[in-house]
Amino acid sequence: NPVVSHGHTWAMSDPVRTLRGVAVTGSIDRPGGMWFNPGLLNRLEEQGLGAPTPATAEPGPTSRPELPRRMGQYPVAGLLDEVMSGNVRALVSVGGNLVASAPQPDRFAEAARRLGVFAVAEIADSATMRLATHALACTGQLERADATNRTEVLFPVVGGQHTAAVVPPFAERRPMWWVFAQLGHRLGLQVLPPGIDIASATDEDVLDSLVGDRLAVLRAHPHGYVEEGGIRWGWVVGTDQLPGGRIQLAPPDLVGSLVTGVPASGLVLAPRRQLRHLNSQFLPGDRQDRPEVLLSPTDARARGITSGQAVVVTSPHGQVRGTAVVDDGLAAGYVSIPHGFTAEGTPNVGALVANDADVDALLGMTLQAGVSLEVALA
Repeated sequence: NPVVSHGHTWAMSDPVRTLRGVAVTGSIDRPGGMWFNPGLLNRLEEQGLGAPTPATAEPGPTSRPELPRRMGQYPVAGLLDEVMSGNVRALVSVGGNLVASAPQPDRFAEAARRLGVFAVAEIADSATMRLATHALACTGQLERADATNRTEVLFPVVGGQHTAAVVPPFAERRPMWWVFAQLGHRLGLQVLPPGIDIASATDEDVLDSLVGDRLAVLRAHPHGYVEEGGIRWGWVVGTDQLPGGRIQLAPPDLVGSLVTGVPASGLVLAPRRQLRHLNSQFLPGDRQDRPEVLLSPTDARARGITSGQAVVVTSPHGQVRGTAVVDDGLAAGYVSIPHGFTAEGTPNVGALVANDADVDALLGMTLQAGVSLEVALA
């Protein structure tokens, strides 16, 4: 399904190809074509999309001035250099296992140890939590009330759900909003909406202040609510929502970055998702995902590799070890390694990419696919 954000519209899969196709056929925002979910709670058709936010490149961080800063945000590819140079001395990580997901995990661990404060907001133990100077223990999904605010534009219908807390917080854990409200209070900053008392507020109070009266509809339907009809057509195209009445399919900067891309030679890295873990959070049970190194039959045969053998995967930036699996469905030239693994003996794919090389010039993001690789028997 398509998403609408910051005045731009795009599809979840291949944005340029999908928008180009529906633009030519005239099926944007029409039955049978591409639909844009305005949201039950957000009501984007009432708020208006507004003009696109200018994304002009600004000077980057002091240690990496070549990395573009856009819309007031520094690219994360420069974070380690900023820490190592002393420009960043305190860091707060919210619900992310950076050791398992970020490039150069060893360098990240070194940088984390240099921080005066490394506070990690989490609900579970992780490799990143073990580096923290402060653990911000937050309530889990069943310990807090929640509503499908902000995520609803991803839904296939106009609808949503509110859920109350199922169990009380364990071990005096606190909601994340409470943690940041308290930090803001100590810094003299107003984090919560006016009228909310940090000392007595509940999750429901905060949700009411953020969502408003529409939350009552979701509370009245605890198993979820779908608006009658499910879909609202015609609120983007043919209205004054689009600046100039047009969708910008191919911004010049984007087209330029596609033209200047240089394909890697030989084997290249291809990431993949797996069923039984999300990023670095693994589902409990015996049927866990395995971090197998997938090779095509052609590439495996050329290197004398068969399924089940231990292999070493090397890039210009690092090396990992894993177990090879020959996959008939994988095209020749690609090596697929899943991300999120940090246990001893498993390949942490972040070691194969680097923040100080192979960085996208337009977005300032580290390239985590298409990196040149070599694979050999261990």
